[in-house]
Amino acid sequence: MGEYTVYICRDLDELKKRLLQKASDFSPSEKERSNFYYILEVIEQSPRWKYRNKNEFYKNLSWVVQEFPVKNSGKVFYGDYLSVCSDFQEYIKDEFGFLSPNDKFMSNFLWGGFLGFLLGLFINIYLAIAFSVFLAFLLGARAETKARKAGKVLGIQETKPKFGRKN
Repeated sequence: MGEYTVYICRDLDELKKRLLQKASDFSPSEKERSNFYYILEVIEQSPRWKYRNKNEFYKNLSWVVQEFPVKNSGKVFYGDYLSVCSDFQEYIKDEFGFLSPNDKFMSNFLWGGFLGFLLGLFINIYLAIAFSVFLAFLLGARAETKARKAGKVLGIQETKPKFGRKN
């Protein structure tokens, strides 16, 4: 298994579930004719292929999703999944509502920095800089941690504490 594919296996399982839901109205003969089972097998085997980085993994997997059969008005079509969004990572984010890592942190970092600067201006400029940095990191880290615990960050699994009681 490639070192970069380990943390995306969860995304693959979610993708497979979603594609199976969308193809639930296919008859067995339609599944056979449209290479449905072959494409599912490719999704299963893809983590075992060697990739240099995560982007190469997503790029090579995007053609699988592009070839996945879709039923529209009783007819089988291909490639309807990526017609709106050509980038596979964007497709995953849109489909599952995932955010890219550090999106929440940066949006709250800027907001916290601005608030801290305004708060510090009432006292003096040095405190304004200190407050802006402190609040920026505090708000940004809190928002990012919440998003990761909720499972809303792409490719990030919730970290388990090393110490503590098991519930």
